[in-house]
Amino acid sequence: MIKKRIKLVHVVTTLCTGGMENGIVNLCNRHDRKKFEVAICCLKSKGNMVNRLRKDVSVFSLGLPEGKPVFHPIKVAKLFKLIRPDIVHTHGLAGGSYVGILAAKLSKVPVIINGEHGSFFLKPHQVFLQRFLSHLTDVTLSVSDSLRKEISKKLKIPSWKIKVIRNGVDTNIFSGNYPKHIIRKEIAQNHDVIIDDNSFVLGNVASLKPEKNQKMILEAVKLLNDKYPGNKKNIKVLLVGDGPDRVMLKSLASKYGIEKQVAFLGVRDDVPKLFSIMDVMILSSVSFHEGLSNVLLEAMSSGVPVIATNSVGTSEVVKDGKTGFIIQAGDVDKLCKKIEILQRNPEIREQMSYYSRKWIHSRFSIKNMVNGYESLYIKTLERKRNL
Repeated sequence: MIKKRIKLVHVVTTLCTGGMENGIVNLCNRHDRKKFEVAICCLKSKGNMVNRLRKDVSVFSLGLPEGKPVFHPIKVAKLFKLIRPDIVHTHGLAGGSYVGILAAKLSKVPVIINGEHGSFFLKPHQVFLQRFLSHLTDVTLSVSDSLRKEISKKLKIPSWKIKVIRNGVDTNIFSGNYPKHIIRKEIAQNHDVIIDDNSFVLGNVASLKPEKNQKMILEAVKLLNDKYPGNKKNIKVLLVGDGPDRVMLKSLASKYGIEKQVAFLGVRDDVPKLFSIMDVMILSSVSFHEGLSNVLLEAMSSGVPVIATNSVGTSEVVKDGKTGFIIQAGDVDKLCKKIEILQRNPEIREQMSYYSRKWIHSRFSIKNMVNGYESLYIKTLERKRNL
């Protein structure tokens, strides 16, 4: 039985806007303070999402440079020796697991946990490194059963060592119950895209980068405009996020003649309100990139039907034909057909909205997620101390 508070440190590269980072912030803010003392170690910089953290979450920003990564674990180990965590929780190779796991070993942290959230690295030396690191951890975490199978298959980590804790969403915040006219007015004023009661609004919430594949959405809108010229007035697209593909996507919108239909909203802190004006949320990511998309959970909790590509964890969230549609990544024609179905059949949208909310509330609450992590932390630490 653990009597004193557990010192828990999450290790990430940075807390810039992203799905994984959003999940870490949500988790840290909701840990039971009677049981846990929570800190985050940002290997590079804090990032903008640090502003969402509770004041009692300690944040260490180390500013590690890009070069000479071989020395980074030594620097992080010095921090761990100073704050003496009971548990270090890293978040995949892209999130700095190499540095965090080795630093935890060097400083003799009792429990080391690594979570995989989606895409992992498959070059031979990267696979070797991830396999090696898995032998240094007490638990490997996955956010979905599908991702667990991929990790076991591609990284050769025994499936018994991989535990699944699914992402969760705050269903009170992502309710879809926000005034539409205020958001519509702001978008018209700041982005010159007019949305009214006759509009059919497609949304995408993601970083603008190749693996998120927003190009697919713009191509679908062009095809729908060509097929039904009236769509030029009715279909509107909200791209929520920023990234390296922004210039390319804006150029593509101009090339397709749909620039008055597409609003590039950038990074926003009012995503729950934006869902209230969407008719459909599209997840266009390439296959195997998403472990279990937070955005899908948020949209469905808000009552927004989804069209999602068949990434690793999609089928565990979206019930095809009931809460939304699942399509092959890159299949623009199929995306067009599913958009048409939802645009022309409001009764189907209403049914999907109802079942989406019901499904998410019953299976993917943030309370279930937090309880899952806390139970794992406590049981793993107790087991290690009893060895």
